[in-house]
Amino acid sequence: SRPARAAAEQWLRDLVAVVCSGWFHGNISAAEAAKALQGQPVGTFLVRFSSDPDAPMTISKVAAQRIVHQRLFRTPDNRGYYLRPTVSQDDSGGGDDGGG
Repeated sequence: SRPARAAAEQWLRDLVAVVCSGWFHGNISAAEAAKALQGQPVGTFLVRFSSDPDAPMTISKVAAQRIVHQRLFRTPDNRGYYLRPTVSQDDSGGGDDGGG
């Protein structure tokens, strides 16, 4: 149907906009995210795919003197996302992939 096609085309345009944005970095590790954010001002962030199947994306951001990785989890109805209050911190700019 024409409305379904229009909705699909809009979804595809939205997806392309996200993939082409400066804040979406795709399939990079926590260490790569920390390296990309190193030396950036507090509040700078990027979004990347997560290694956790229950949390498809991770926000990596610059906090005071550290990089924080926080996973985005799907809502139970799969209609949105939420952040859990716990975060992993990477003080060294490298290290484990605790944030996905």
